[in-house]
Amino acid sequence: MENFDFKPFKGKGTKATNYFISITKANALGLSADFCKKNNVIDKYNFALLLWDSNRRALAIKLLDEKSKIKGSFAITKGKTSASIMAHSFFKDNKIDPKEFSDQYEVHEFEDPNFGLIYYILVDDSKKLQ
Repeated sequence: MENFDFKPFKGKGTKATNYFISITKANALGLSADFCKKNNVIDKYNFALLLWDSNRRALAIKLLDEKSKIKGSFAITKGKTSASIMAHSFFKDNKIDPKEFSDQYEVHEFEDPNFGLIYYILVDDSKKLQ
């Protein structure tokens, strides 16, 4: 008897995970609804500090509320359940081509000694969500 490992079709447009940060071709970072819900982005945060590690090609986000807003932070544009950050100058300064790297990326958390809790993605073709 032959062995198969069939997987059911889950519907058009479904993803393995809905917890992600995306880079869009429109020079923005997208924060998924699950990311926003888990981290209380819609209710609590209005700004984000964007960080870049060129050696590891890691893009990090430090979420900031109104009280902790600092120079160089970006406004978070909120929808009903998800959010975005227009980051044209950030991409340009760090020589990141959003058209080349537009996709959804797995989110990692890190407690940075300088910035506290940050969320980061690895900007690399092999790190895109499938």
